[in-house]
Amino acid sequence: MMKKQVVIGDSYALARDAIKALLATAGDFVVVGEAYDGREAVRIAAEAQPDLVLVQASMPGMRNYAAVRAMRGAGVHGVIVVIARHSTSEDETLAHEAGADGYIPREVGGAQFLETVRSLCADERPPVRIEKPGDADLEVDGIQSFERLSARERETLRLVVQGWSSAAIARELNLSPKSVDTYRSRIMAKLGVSGVPALVKLALQHGVTTFN
Repeated sequence: MMKKQVVIGDSYALARDAIKALLATAGDFVVVGEAYDGREAVRIAAEAQPDLVLVQASMPGMRNYAAVRAMRGAGVHGVIVVIARHSTSEDETLAHEAGADGYIPREVGGAQFLETVRSLCADERPPVRIEKPGDADLEVDGIQSFERLSARERETLRLVVQGWSSAAIARELNLSPKSVDTYRSRIMAKLGVSGVPALVKLALQHGVTTFN
């Protein structure tokens, strides 16, 4: 089995070492680069084009997800996961809007961390588009935009459109409510909308209310 190549961007050496040790025990990842500051993380990720980038939310020289935006702007197409000190729905939304595929708070355990990054790496999808499409773009490319969603994202969207709460969706899909919120944020980032009302409106406009 070919191992997933990983770049780590974190200003704390101890954190980088801990992540490397955890990935080494997993057996299906190999670290090909690491960086202390944001600019170096962007440079290494752009050159290495890894399968996975694990990057601190705010790094020296680049704060507030600027490194994520810069990586996408530099053509990094691999999965980008933000490692955050705290977890709030607002921060998760900002991370996804910057171009991140996932958001993991530092307090999670090793098993959950590996489960999350493996799930994100297994989610086959086109490269993330950072720019948000305008109304005209959605009219022309609406259905194609929905086709960018993964199977789990489609399931989540179907239930959101039907008015299910995060808690109810979590029970239905055997997820945590926080995971449901993360999926919903990823869906909105991929479709270029902000807020559940706009998401539901877009789905209804294009007749995408159920999925096979």
